[in-house]
Amino acid sequence: MNNSRKSRKASTSSPSPTTISTFSPSHFFSLQNAKNTPYNVSENCVLGTTETPTFCVRFDPMDKYIAAGKYDGSIQIFNALTKKPTYTLNTGMDEPRPMQLLKWRPLNGPGITKNVLLSVCSNGALQHWHTTSGRLLHTIHDDMNKLEGADFKNDGT
Repeated sequence: MNNSRKSRKASTSSPSPTTISTFSPSHFFSLQNAKNTPYNVSENCVLGTTETPTFCVRFDPMDKYIAAGKYDGSIQIFNALTKKPTYTLNTGMDEPRPMQLLKWRPLNGPGITKNVLLSVCSNGALQHWHTTSGRLLHTIHDDMNKLEGADFKNDGT
């Protein structure tokens, strides 16, 4: 009888609280969503402002930078250690459209250039950026087909 009580208590007990530290790409992320969960959620930092909402974020392969794709099509690169904006790409679009997807090039292949970012914008543009120089390396744009996603192969090609 004691054994059944012990097992019943163990099965009904709630999990111990776990702290989750988050990077909030904009103020649209609400910590209120975590109120009734067994997790303790705290905001570590805020990346950007609510003036230009963030649609997508991605850490680079070395966890040094965080790329944030914005509503106006721009890309802000933040230093993950200092939490400060370091680079801004794709500013001044003729017809600003939200950034949909960001992917960093993997560093698996020999001779792979570091800090290359692939971006997909809702206007159908796929672009390769060298983030630390701010240089646009390549653009593919197809008005007839909307791009939903893109990725690199494991070897970085």
